[in-house]
Amino acid sequence: MEESWKKIIEKYNIIKEIFIECEETDPELKTNLQPLNEFRAALDHIIRMMDAYYQIQDEQEWKNQFNKFNSHLDRAFFDICDMVSINYRNKIVDIVVRYDTETIRTAIPQYFTEWRMQIEDISERIAKYRLQKGTRVSNEELFQNYKNDVYKLRKIFKDISHQQLVLEKLAKENREKKTESVRLKYIAYGGFGLAVISLIHSFLK
Repeated sequence: MEESWKKIIEKYNIIKEIFIECEETDPELKTNLQPLNEFRAALDHIIRMMDAYYQIQDEQEWKNQFNKFNSHLDRAFFDICDMVSINYRNKIVDIVVRYDTETIRTAIPQYFTEWRMQIEDISERIAKYRLQKGTRVSNEELFQNYKNDVYKLRKIFKDISHQQLVLEKLAKENREKKTESVRLKYIAYGGFGLAVISLIHSFLK
């Protein structure tokens, strides 16, 4: 029993950490209702476990309630990971979509050589996790894999966020270069036009 509770506590601490991240990445809390329902159901089973232990003293009923409690924690974990992984991917897209390829390649060269492929690989794995919704409860390997992928997305998002000032600076420089290039072209075209007009005028004299 002690070992079971130790695993539950470790699991809950991980869920709590990721749930807080989910709240931070989704300040309007539009997508957090389902995990809260799972937490509420898990609490109900804790009370039933206590009843089985102290009132009716039924060990089998205690085990049944413990398993159901653990299942609700698992479902809460996967619901939260579904949400926070989407939030991180959306935030990454929100940043990179504002800049052209050359700006991103200069400021964050690893985005195209490493991170974009990693994000695509993670997205494919997450799609498989979500397809396993009916069978994923209490699958410890799946639990760890999903947690690790969420942490990888978090790291990529943070690394990209830390380069936003560099991205903005390069984007501004590129805009100024393009503006100057256009200005010089207009000057060149204008000068050519004046030269043609002057030449025509000299012929007409």
